[in-house]
Amino acid sequence: MTVDYRNIGRNSEQVVVVDNNNNYQTSGKVLSAGSKVLRNAYMLLAISMIPAVAGSWAGYNFFPINILATSPIISILVFFGLFYGMIFAIEKNNTSSVGIILLQIFTFMLGFMTGPLLMVAATLTNGWQLVSVAFGGTAVIFFSMATAATMFKKPLTGLGNFLFVGVIILLIGIVASIFLQIPALHMALTCGILLISVLLMLWRINMAYHTGQYNYISLTLGLVIDLYNVFVSLLRLLLVFAGNRD
Repeated sequence: MTVDYRNIGRNSEQVVVVDNNNNYQTSGKVLSAGSKVLRNAYMLLAISMIPAVAGSWAGYNFFPINILATSPIISILVFFGLFYGMIFAIEKNNTSSVGIILLQIFTFMLGFMTGPLLMVAATLTNGWQLVSVAFGGTAVIFFSMATAATMFKKPLTGLGNFLFVGVIILLIGIVASIFLQIPALHMALTCGILLISVLLMLWRINMAYHTGQYNYISLTLGLVIDLYNVFVSLLRLLLVFAGNRD
């Protein structure tokens, strides 16, 4: 489970017009720029699903599960090091083709990290059905948030401040869970990450649409992380509460 804290809670400048009733509306020029950013991000996101699926296949077949079992804390720390290191590298190159290539490597890595969870699903009689449900649920959530985000007449700036606090709490909980192997804590974190990731999708797309100032590679990176978190969280919950072990 991962959390992307980049830009959360920051207020982007925006061009607005105010009518006589003090209703704020984003200008047409900004909305046009925002729509262009979203189109580019969605196209790149669709392309990024190819290495993600390939990574999942590779993780399921070749993930070094023995290393994870013998050194779980070290494995988790290495993963987080790679995770945030890749985020930094992509952001440093988010205006060139290098950033796109790094993003594809990153999505492959996230797909690869789903390997252990897919292995667990494979041990259940309905495991692959649950994987399909989690994948479909993730797609439904994404399209719902993408649609809802553009229906708001103004940017959800206040939601960013709320999410910033939520992410900080989740990060503290994730660190605690590494040392405290408490099942209830893991379930609470899974639910929290699912909720925050769904709201992050809504917030990112809404802010990009209304401000038009987002880099599309950075936006795609954030959405990839959100989708990964939603899929993994949904699958974890389904395996626990709907998994058939007979």
